[in-house]
Amino acid sequence: MAATMRLHRALARAGLASRRRAEVLIGQGRVRVNGAVAQVGQGVDTSSDVVEVDGRRVNLKAPPTAWFVLHKPAGVMTTRSDPQGRQTVFDLVEDVPGLVYVGRLDLLTEGLLLLTTDGDAAHRLTHPSA
Repeated sequence: MAATMRLHRALARAGLASRRRAEVLIGQGRVRVNGAVAQVGQGVDTSSDVVEVDGRRVNLKAPPTAWFVLHKPAGVMTTRSDPQGRQTVFDLVEDVPGLVYVGRLDLLTEGLLLLTTDGDAAHRLTHPSA
């Protein structure tokens, strides 16, 4: 079974860049798929396509899914980064590419928070239609 996905998503899952940054790299012509210059919106088969960024091959094989259960203390932001420099939940866990939080707790709230690299599961758990 082919593991096909959009190129910018595959680059983000590989830990190379965010999806938006990956789109910029693709648009700048710095990404090649099977030797050809990639196009924004292009799909790739992560199990067989050869992807290079600036001449370096990118490993698109997804690492095993990671899940973290975190007791978020009060005073810690539930966000990737804070412009005011406050501590975030990502400061409390190991650096794992593609890690996202599931749900959200306010700054002064403490409690259980899930973090995962499984974006599809995070979406299913948090989408209001679920």
